[in-house]
Amino acid sequence: FPEFKGESPQVAKVLEEADKVALSKNVILLEGAQGTGKKSFSKLIHKWSNAQGEFIEIDLVGLESTEIEATLFGNSSKEGLLKKAKGGTLFCSGVESLSQVALGYLLDLIKKIDQNLPEYLKDCVLDMRIVLTTSGYLSLSDFKSEFDFSVKNSQTVKLTTLNELREDIRTIVSLYVKDASKE
Repeated sequence: FPEFKGESPQVAKVLEEADKVALSKNVILLEGAQGTGKKSFSKLIHKWSNAQGEFIEIDLVGLESTEIEATLFGNSSKEGLLKKAKGGTLFCSGVESLSQVALGYLLDLIKKIDQNLPEYLKDCVLDMRIVLTTSGYLSLSDFKSEFDFSVKNSQTVKLTTLNELREDIRTIVSLYVKDASKE
């Protein structure tokens, strides 16, 4: 994945924030429009954290709470992503697309990380960093208020758009072209 590089104060700020959150186990809420590099930023945090586990992705778009549960915890035929992400980073994209019920379920799960786990979570060690991403600022206002209030060890990071990074566009595009040519 391309690293974040550039000369602008905005890129310097993003790199400084990545450095700060990389060594913590805080739950991170990344806000930014499509194409702002939320996934690359998350991978950078994972890399800088020296995590022993993997970077595991889940696309939450359109999932209901029952699907989230099966995907995260697994079932008799499939290992859950929480076990795969142990010691690493669980990257959850598309939070803004979840129903209120599914958002509540996800928030309850995150709250449990710092509390005594319920019986159904006992066999699942939640030793990981969780990164939630959203492209929609306004649609998440209720969730964000509840998130900030409920999740004790959390940080919110807002990524800037390419419009705000005009002086870095050449650098950013060349990094993405270089990365794409490796594939």
